[in-house]
Amino acid sequence: MATKKTYSINDLNSTKKAIRFTVGSKSRVITFESKQRSGLLNYVTIIPKEQKAIEESKQFLDGVIQLTKTENTNEEPVEEVIDEVAENKNATVELQKLLNEKESELQKKESVNQQLLERIAELELQQKNGETIPSSGIKTYPDVKTFAEAKEILRGEPWKVGANNNSLKTAEGVLAKAVELGISFPNLQVE
Repeated sequence: MATKKTYSINDLNSTKKAIRFTVGSKSRVITFESKQRSGLLNYVTIIPKEQKAIEESKQFLDGVIQLTKTENTNEEPVEEVIDEVAENKNATVELQKLLNEKESELQKKESVNQQLLERIAELELQQKNGETIPSSGIKTYPDVKTFAEAKEILRGEPWKVGANNNSLKTAEGVLAKAVELGISFPNLQVE
């Protein structure tokens, strides 16, 4: 059960008057009107958020807008339900965007990890076949668990990857550089 409220404004010169209110978190124009030039413009609503916005407005507190009728009704405030559905839809769209971004990041990391595994397998096969493995072969760093530690290894001896090297700014870049140099971080935690 809802409460239907009628609000009125005295205005002899017009049949409509639009006033902007903040209803909930949104700006909304509410139109007070009359079918004839009686001098009394009305707005009827059962939406509690609109009622609250009107009753907290400067015009209401100054007496420009007056509450002229209140009655209980079995009507449901459909517009309020529509607003809630729209807000939930917006939240759902934002959540879906965030999920898509995270999925894309995860796919990139998986791709780099796959490249690393393929490079390791390739180097192991070369070693099995007695081929010469570039530089000192696969260098494994089992104690490295974070990307900061991996960057430190890549910047140090013998790799000397420059501190300003853009490839080390992302986790994917660190892994790609490791693959390129034949370095393995088997215990690296992918965040």
